[in-house]
Amino acid sequence: MTESLDPNATQLARLIISESFGEVAETVAKVLMDNGQSRLDEIVRDAQMKPSLVKQALIVLIQHNLVEPVLYEEEAHLRKIRYTLYKASMPHILNILRIPRFLLRIQSEHGSVAEVLMSTLFSIGRCNHTKLVDATIHKIKEQAEAIKAEQEAAAGDDDGMDVDGKTQDRVVPPTVPERAEVARLLVRLVRERFLERVPPCLLPPSTRDPHQNAQTNKRARTTLAGAAVAPDERKQELSQYARERFQILHEMHEEAGGLEPDVEAKRKAALENLARESGGPRRPLEVLWRPNVEELNRRMRHDICVELVRQKIGTAAAGALRAMLVHLRTHESELRQMRSTAIAFTDVVTSAKRLSEAEGGADRGDAVAAPTSSTELNQALHALCEHTMEAVEEVGEGPGGTQYVVNHVRIMEWVQLREAEALVLARFGQHGLRIVRMLMMRQSNMEQKQIADAAMIRPKEANEVLYSMMRAGWVQLLDVAKTTERQPRSSLYVWEVDFLKLCHRIGSELYRTAVNLLRRLNAEKERAADVIATVQRVQEEGANITWTAGLRQRILRFSNVRNTLETSLMQLDEQIAIFNDY
Repeated sequence: MTESLDPNATQLARLIISESFGEVAETVAKVLMDNGQSRLDEIVRDAQMKPSLVKQALIVLIQHNLVEPVLYEEEAHLRKIRYTLYKASMPHILNILRIPRFLLRIQSEHGSVAEVLMSTLFSIGRCNHTKLVDATIHKIKEQAEAIKAEQEAAAGDDDGMDVDGKTQDRVVPPTVPERAEVARLLVRLVRERFLERVPPCLLPPSTRDPHQNAQTNKRARTTLAGAAVAPDERKQELSQYARERFQILHEMHEEAGGLEPDVEAKRKAALENLARESGGPRRPLEVLWRPNVEELNRRMRHDICVELVRQKIGTAAAGALRAMLVHLRTHESELRQMRSTAIAFTDVVTSAKRLSEAEGGADRGDAVAAPTSSTELNQALHALCEHTMEAVEEVGEGPGGTQYVVNHVRIMEWVQLREAEALVLARFGQHGLRIVRMLMMRQSNMEQKQIADAAMIRPKEANEVLYSMMRAGWVQLLDVAKTTERQPRSSLYVWEVDFLKLCHRIGSELYRTAVNLLRRLNAEKERAADVIATVQRVQEEGANITWTAGLRQRILRFSNVRNTLETSLMQLDEQIAIFNDY
């Protein structure tokens, strides 16, 4: 996800941090969002708080991957100066809203234990593999004990109703897994790239890049621009982290019980060589793991592409595209990949067969089964290449047969167009949708009378819709001067729709809508604070409370409102991802 400087996105990020970590963390994050990369003394000065509070807030935000620290080294006056810069990580902050969808995907692919593991890591932020395995087992034990306690309490209840007045369903307590099982699951998640190593703070950026609105004088900007790391050194550090990013530790293999003898021999030989070169044994650094939100978003982006192809072209073409994306996802260097690397036809066949074997030849959840025969795959790829969507392009011949390239940006444009048309229809009606489609299909701009005639709409209705969309920023009115004097009477006024501007506008409005939903949710929580405290006291302490009809009604109302707002927020986050992230 690209870092956005949209004010609505910044406001949404501040609300998320305030709700999750408190006002102090929100103030520190606001300073970093406004000023860009900053030193500790600069944050303390702008936040106007005690240094101890700022340090504690930074520690919490860094622990949860919401702030990135970078250690700088500069040579000044024949001596090295070292200082740390802090930068707010907007992608990780905004992805907090997407955690429930991430967990649902993990559960559908790897089971409930994997969901608990990822949920634990999201709540911790970053930790080593040993602590993560222990915390996962402990959380599953707590869930099992809580379910058993609730069932015992419900067995002694006369009415068998919960606080909402609904009949309680019997829930089976989860089975506590063995430590080796959780360790094997952790290794599998790393191999699937759902987990990644935390990048070191010594990883050098190209320059210290201040925020575009930062109040920095010209001399300071010149100094910061000169504090760049040598390109060769930066390239070497980045390549080293890329090699180690998904590298599994030998201790993880040992805990999983799957360490092979040759792997152990190679590890011992590498340690001996390292000790020989350094003149003594080297103490290994602790490796911390964190959720890889980029890979989770990539999987969701691929699902959106496959679903669109299934609707527009067919199931076979969608299955072929899914097989290609599964094979190519390890080669994608960024989330917003424009075009994929070339893939041979034989690789597509191999990937489709592996998917079929892994899923038993049937659909798994929302996954689309890929055709396994070469003839069907060839026909599906031909349909993908011939369709006007241009989802797949044929780029020539190679050792494995015909070479294909997936056009990610073209598929996402179709997805954005479909979502934009749905939003136009909901906001401006059928006439607005007809006008927007006509302006996007026409290569040249159109006058107001031409739009009314071509769209077969009354001029008065066309004027109302056009000016309503112009006030919302969805269409633009251009002033084309006929003469050099640029007199209004001699000017020509034409209308146009810029698709990129339209998508940017929709993305910004989606952020603003999410801000309003979060504020409404917080207001409902404040209104029902006494009810929430009562329910928590009953659940934690087992207090004896008389459940009156009024109390039950208030609890039921708050539960319904909260579920509605949270569901709307999750659905809104899907559209936010389409227009701002994917």
